[in-house]
Amino acid sequence: MVSNYFFCEGTVESLDYQLLSRTMPISPIPFNGKSEGAPFMRGYVEFARTLKGSGSAKCIAFRDRDFDYPLPSNVELLKVNKSKSLDEVYVGYRCSIENYLFTPDLFWRYIESTMEKSVPRSKFPTKDAVVSAFRSSATEIAPLQAARAALGKMKGSPEDEPRQRTQFLAKSAPLPDALDADACRSLAVSYIEGYLQKTGNFSVAVFHNTYDAFLEEFHSEGFLAEKYLSVFSGKDLIAAFERQNKFSIGNPGNKYFKFAVRCLGEDLSPYPDLVQLRELLC
Repeated sequence: MVSNYFFCEGTVESLDYQLLSRTMPISPIPFNGKSEGAPFMRGYVEFARTLKGSGSAKCIAFRDRDFDYPLPSNVELLKVNKSKSLDEVYVGYRCSIENYLFTPDLFWRYIESTMEKSVPRSKFPTKDAVVSAFRSSATEIAPLQAARAALGKMKGSPEDEPRQRTQFLAKSAPLPDALDADACRSLAVSYIEGYLQKTGNFSVAVFHNTYDAFLEEFHSEGFLAEKYLSVFSGKDLIAAFERQNKFSIGNPGNKYFKFAVRCLGEDLSPYPDLVQLRELLC
């Protein structure tokens, strides 16, 4: 009997595990951060093969696309590992797992279905008000996302030091107080000058040009209509939404995320890439 293996980012308490264990036919094995993924999967599967003799095991991993890769032209999975290895690594169409769970549609459904007092109902009397609040948050973080996207486009191979590319803020850090274009430009330039320029792959002048192009795109009316929901960091969008509206969405175990996971467990069709992942695992 052949044993198949399915890996995801995070821990058993993370949103990745919660969503994928609810929607996929195989329970995922979390491997923490993406930089640890490949060696962990190889070691895990080789050990399992030794015990079980499953020499033809199928090994699939799913992780956040972040800004390591551009948005695919079609709403589908992107296979990203190029080296000869025993695993297949895919990234989703949307930027991060939060992008699947925090959307105007799901948030409005949550408001309609609950009397949760932590949600300031007066701020969101209609679905249009929710959509407007999401777009306001997206507009605020657009310069930060342009900086992340510019660094992502300038990087070398995504397999090389993925953490050192677009996460120029500490992972646990809140959003910067200033999110205007000049402030976010300065943050990224300081990062380039302090580390990335030493690799020989980055140029401040190239960054400025790339950043300006993304700034223009990310502030366009067409982009802010809906595309931002797939391109922008879901974590950043949640942080801006919380800050603007003065209430907390909460941690992965809270009522809202449990509701969102349950909704997608019942109907995954809004996300064809996740449906594709499920089919790969069957």
